[in-house]
Amino acid sequence: MLRAGGVARAEAAGGAKAATAAASGALSWEEQKKRANRLKQLPAKRDQVVAAIEAAEARKAAIHAIWCEPGYYEKTPPAEVTKLEDEEKELGPKIDALLAEWEALEAEIAEASLPAQFRCLQAAAREVGGRQIQNRGTVGGNLCNASPPNPPG
Repeated sequence: MLRAGGVARAEAAGGAKAATAAASGALSWEEQKKRANRLKQLPAKRDQVVAAIEAAEARKAAIHAIWCEPGYYEKTPPAEVTKLEDEEKELGPKIDALLAEWEALEAEIAEASLPAQFRCLQAAAREVGGRQIQNRGTVGGNLCNASPPNPPG
């Protein structure tokens, strides 16, 4: 009976330590290692996604080029035309999903590479300019050109 009570007290103390660690935002050693391994894998995963996006966009462009060939529709059986149309329709959502995955990976890489002291700067940068300006512009360029925050469109 005494042993069970000791175990219960130890579990309660361990639970309190876990709650304190969770409240303070500290990660366990295993969680830190998993996070570090994930961060190491992100650039390679991003490169794979970019390659998949490029391949899908290249295939879509090739399909469009085939459609633009003179006499394509006269020489090609309707079944093959339908097959290409279906493939082209499937590529749209696939590219969209890959782009969303790429954006998530880029955001995770950016957040991981930025020191905690600069999180407020990162949040402010999200508010300035549209997506195109955020991806290609610089803070200095946005300030010099008086780029409006989040323009419509």
